[in-house]
Amino acid sequence: MFDLIPLLLILLSFLIIIIIIVRKFPSLASLDIETIQTEKEKKFKEQIISNRLKRNLSEWKKMFLKFIIPINKSIISLFNWIIKKLYELKEKYKSEEKIIPKEEIKDNVESLFEKVDDFIRKDMLDEAEKKVIEIISLESKNIKAFKQLGQLYIEKKSYDEAKETFLHVIKLLDIEEENYNMNKETFKEVERDMSAKFLDFNIERSEAYYELSLISEITDELEEAVKYIKKSLNIDPNNPRYLDTLIELSIMKKDKNIAFKALERLEEVNPENNKIGELRERIVNLK
Repeated sequence: MFDLIPLLLILLSFLIIIIIIVRKFPSLASLDIETIQTEKEKKFKEQIISNRLKRNLSEWKKMFLKFIIPINKSIISLFNWIIKKLYELKEKYKSEEKIIPKEEIKDNVESLFEKVDDFIRKDMLDEAEKKVIEIISLESKNIKAFKQLGQLYIEKKSYDEAKETFLHVIKLLDIEEENYNMNKETFKEVERDMSAKFLDFNIERSEAYYELSLISEITDELEEAVKYIKKSLNIDPNNPRYLDTLIELSIMKKDKNIAFKALERLEEVNPENNKIGELRERIVNLK
């Protein structure tokens, strides 16, 4: 059986924890988006709040179990009761958060995009990044925002983050296309609308693969770069920009066969290209 004084100290410690966490709820809810790294593209505000709170509670629980020894069953039960109450408080606080109307979100997003453009013109890339992430916190499936974020990461030479972001763009496009196809019967003039929409999805997807190819080239991952540009060409086989990229990559890899095939296609789709003669000479001189 515990003496009264240690028990009171433990209870006082729990009370301090409750006060600290309850006071932290507003700061958790207004999470500084600058601290988000790998979660930026898939784990947003609610998930991060929940994960951080669970992690903190778990760490505190382990700390008390380690340093306050021995603790009898009644104290452990008390601790679990406190944990339960804290989760209830968290859920209550979350439910009371302001729900922003869709129209207000749309207006906010448009305003934020304008600020992003302004920051980019001023070469304030960190500030632009913050605003793009703020857009994503409002609209977690905003493809335009993710594409812009990817471009910002390229400009900042954060190539791993850029690659992650464009891979996420492709996932979002896949999801959006699937949802569109599932609901296509609700649209008028289905065949015409579907054809146009499908084309848009493909254009966006091929561009994302193209960006991934460029990023892989910068990071000297030539096999990856070729893989991604081939995916772009599978979608848009006559795109001169993609063909030119494949030729350049093949020359870097000293792969004459692929380089010549891509050059032949480039001559067919863009015979007035001034680089054709130069490219042919470079391929011929490969050793």
